[in-house]
Amino acid sequence: MNPTLVHQMLEGTAERLPEQLLVIEPKERHDYASMNAAANHLAATLLSRGMRPGDHVALLARNSAFYVEAYYGVLKAGGVVVALNTASDEHMLVDYLRMSRATTLIVGPGMERLVKRAAATIDEARLPALKLLVSPHADELGVTSTSAWCYARAETSEGPGVSVDPNDLAAIVFTSGSTGRPRGAMLTHGNIVANVTSIVRYLELTADDRVLQVLPFYYVYGKSVLNTHVMVGGTVVVENRFRYPKVALDTLEQERCTGLSGVPSTFAILLDRAGLAERELGSLRYVTQAGGAMSPALTRQLMEALPDTRIYVMYGATEA
Repeated sequence: MNPTLVHQMLEGTAERLPEQLLVIEPKERHDYASMNAAANHLAATLLSRGMRPGDHVALLARNSAFYVEAYYGVLKAGGVVVALNTASDEHMLVDYLRMSRATTLIVGPGMERLVKRAAATIDEARLPALKLLVSPHADELGVTSTSAWCYARAETSEGPGVSVDPNDLAAIVFTSGSTGRPRGAMLTHGNIVANVTSIVRYLELTADDRVLQVLPFYYVYGKSVLNTHVMVGGTVVVENRFRYPKVALDTLEQERCTGLSGVPSTFAILLDRAGLAERELGSLRYVTQAGGAMSPALTRQLMEALPDTRIYVMYGATEA
């Protein structure tokens, strides 16, 4: 059965390919069955803590298995995921929470320091919608105006069974703010599933594909890379060390990634600073580029560096 809801993509693949790897991190590997079960547990616990279907849930987390289980867990609970820029300062964080009217803030590992800096601002802002703070270290974050739940990962075989319609809102994705203040684009389950289905078809993605994930999941392009690979049972290789581009290429080689997605600066850095043209990347089947126009000169340089790799220049607005 073709999925009509975003979280059904995870559920369907977990049923078909339970032992297939979904997320590869530097020190851990997670299969579809365990990630789906972890998302079930998070969904059930959020509902037991007072979350209601349709609530906006802010997610502040770096690319990780934690992000993936939280993202799909919120959707399973009928919530709307508001993924936040992990490079935000404390003032922008409060602005995002206010603009999105988030009732819950989920904080991933490594983001505690930002929330601690923002604690006084969050309390002073008196955000009327925000009721719950979720984090492995929620009781240490210093926010006193909301209740806190110290999240511990667990697995539950059964989903929460919340009724969700394809026309229901699934995500609010903030624009970059390049033309002014960032704005939240509202995407339904149907919007996202239709977009994912189209990309899967023209990239010819299968369960054999592995993508090197250097784009942040909070970014609409990064979210698309995650969703497309989950739909087909592919694997997402998380690489958060792109400031060391040679390390990123090492990971691509070692994990035999078949795909790489980036913005123009991604490929400029790999070509100029990481010796992309000198690498033996026989596994790399495709490259996608979006997030802005890439110059003809850089495009030609990339094509010369990867003569046996298909290069797709894509376009997609956050609102789409």
